[in-house]
Amino acid sequence: MVENFRLGFYATFLFLFFLGVVITTQLRDDDYGKILRDAFGVVSICVYVDFPPATYILPNLWVVALLFMEAYILCSVFRVWVVKEEEKVSSQGLLSTGEERGLGGLLST
Repeated sequence: MVENFRLGFYATFLFLFFLGVVITTQLRDDDYGKILRDAFGVVSICVYVDFPPATYILPNLWVVALLFMEAYILCSVFRVWVVKEEEKVSSQGLLSTGEERGLGGLLST
């Protein structure tokens, strides 16, 4: 069950990125990569999510991916807690896993 939340996050993330590519290439007539090319010399793949109209749509849909990730983090920590209750891991292991997952979720927003 925990892995399903992670799969949901990855699938949603890929869908959002694909949607950003479609929106940017179909709805923009100008050279949207010119700003990055002038500044850095190359155009990164992030150009598809950094310019309007993608910036108006994708942040709202990112919340769905974020919910999958938070559910994955919560279930993963709960799974480690169950293992701790079965005395297969120490309290130190539970603490470090909780800190890693919690910080990962906090820093990903």
